Amino acid sequence: RRTALFCHLPLSRHHWLDRLVALRPPAQVLANSAFSAVSVSELLPGKNVAVVGCPVEEREPPHAGLRARVRTELGVPEDRCVIIQVSRMEAGKGHLLLLESLARLDAADAPWECWVVGGAQRTEERSYEARVRREAEFLGLNHRVRFLGERRDVPRLLAAADIFCQANTGPEAFGIVFGEAMLARLPVLTTDMGGAREVVSPDTGARVAPRPEALAAVLHEWMRDAALRAQLGEAGRHRALTLYSPLSVLDALERALRP
Repeated sequence: RRTALFCHLPLSRHHWLDRLVALRPPAQVLANSAFSAVSVSELLPGKNVAVVGCPVEEREPPHAGLRARVRTELGVPEDRCVIIQVSRMEAGKGHLLLLESLARLDAADAPWECWVVGGAQRTEERSYEARVRREAEFLGLNHRVRFLGERRDVPRLLAAADIFCQANTGPEAFGIVFGEAMLARLPVLTTDMGGAREVVSPDTGARVAPRPEALAAVLHEWMRDAALRAQLGEAGRHRALTLYSPLSVLDALERALRP
């Protein structure tokens, strides 16, 4: 039987399960990004790696009236620019860096608020969430940052937002949520590391250094320019449909596994 290994995270010599792979090398190795693929040569020297991105499913196609309906539910006027982050509650997702960036925005320039979507499930996540909430209060952002917790209607929330921002302080191996935001026609702002370098292109968003002033500068520009947001959002949707739709990924997966 031919075996294949699909790396959704970089391999590590320090993990026993990854070391086990080296004892019985698979016939084929795949990775969800070039970032993940780089690590393979350390454990499996000489092994070719096929890069196949993760499938990104459009769970609720955008339709007329959805944006207005969600904003009405949350009491958000149409002229307010909504920045959204959707992620687990863990430090690498950059909530604290995002708050530092938001604190640099001038509310007089453009009305805005931020939705933080994602709930804590483990003890360390609850502790981290409490720290993020305290920081929002310390920075005077309580009236502009909403913690929406764990949600089952993320596609609806994305459809009602204007900008997706996840200020990662650690690299994502791929970043499925970037593709989901792109499907929702949102410009994507993140930090310049990991798999985001392959998913978020300059015509669909921006990747910047993990510094609050760099993130704030892009947010400031996008908040004031609805036409630019729309342009980036349309390009992002096209990119996500072309590269990461389930059918596209299945085709790439079949090609990679073909003997």
